[in-house]
Amino acid sequence: MKPIKVCPRCGRYTEEDVCDRCGARTKEFLDGRRRLALSKLLSGILRHFPEEVNVRLDEEGFTDCDVHELAERIKRYWKNREYYRWLTGEHIIAVAETCPKGRFEIDERGRIRARYGHSRRLNVRPTLPKDHEVKTLYHGTARENLPSIRREGIKPMGRRAVHLTDDEREALHVALRHTDDPVILVVDADRLRRRGLVPRRAGKHVYVVEGTVPPDCITRVIRSPRARLGGGRR
Repeated sequence: MKPIKVCPRCGRYTEEDVCDRCGARTKEFLDGRRRLALSKLLSGILRHFPEEVNVRLDEEGFTDCDVHELAERIKRYWKNREYYRWLTGEHIIAVAETCPKGRFEIDERGRIRARYGHSRRLNVRPTLPKDHEVKTLYHGTARENLPSIRREGIKPMGRRAVHLTDDEREALHVALRHTDDPVILVVDADRLRRRGLVPRRAGKHVYVVEGTVPPDCITRVIRSPRARLGGGRR
């Protein structure tokens, strides 16, 4: 991932060399390697295993502490805490504010939650905007999943929502995290809307659909995406 930079004048976190708010030159705040590691750890804590850092989530998914205390609990309780001695609450804020997939939300009390992707049953009220414009969405998966998807659709698989993207290459990259034999499913977004399944935009190229994507909303299967896109693991 790109490093996160901070504007010394207005404090804005960004990936850019020049602040788009005030025009000042930015300075590096968090390198790309640490940014990626922290983003993955936050996703795990807020979606799947908060107790591993002695955190409780309320029914809406928010932590029982602010981001500064969360940083301290990670440094105290996380099994690999020796790799996070540098961590502060500001690093968590920076990752949340610059996340390209819009994974995180910080409330007025400084508590943080994952906006989507939970494996736990929580009453996370949608804050993601409904999208009425996108026409085509993609979902990467393993070829072996095709028979069940044709019968039952794309299921959240332990989550509340199905994750889709408007970027074919991103769908391939997601699939390659789980399989060496990927396919990409092409989804008609207008058909989803007619079924009452309005996609919500979660990030620059990420959309979520609450529930199962029905088989009749899948219009095509791209069977050789790596040959088509020239993609590999990243």
